[in-house]
Amino acid sequence: MIPKSVPSGSRNLGSQNSDTDSNDKMCRDDGTLCCNLLISRLFFDAKSSVDLRNLMQAHIQRMLSIARTPSFVGEIICTGVNPGVIPPYIHGMRVVPSDLKEVVAMELDIEYYGGGRVRY
Repeated sequence: MIPKSVPSGSRNLGSQNSDTDSNDKMCRDDGTLCCNLLISRLFFDAKSSVDLRNLMQAHIQRMLSIARTPSFVGEIICTGVNPGVIPPYIHGMRVVPSDLKEVVAMELDIEYYGGGRVRY
């Protein structure tokens, strides 16, 4: 879990529930915890690997070259990728019902405050 820094004097000791309390309750299942651990590990590996950053940059550049732009905008070139310092965090996962067999659809509540940047 990502700790929230709240001054001790500003905590409400009443019976009201905050959004933080309800989000923390959603994260208690093992599937969400496992996904958060996996994402954290992959994030820190990607953060330290130059090859993975170059792969992300190439993928972003391919997406930018496909995107439609107005005629007065020239070519958009991605010159660097910085994934940030904090990995994405999953607050909740839900399986969405689907009629197709062998297909799983999920909704994820993801929070990312890592400060990632893409330079153009």
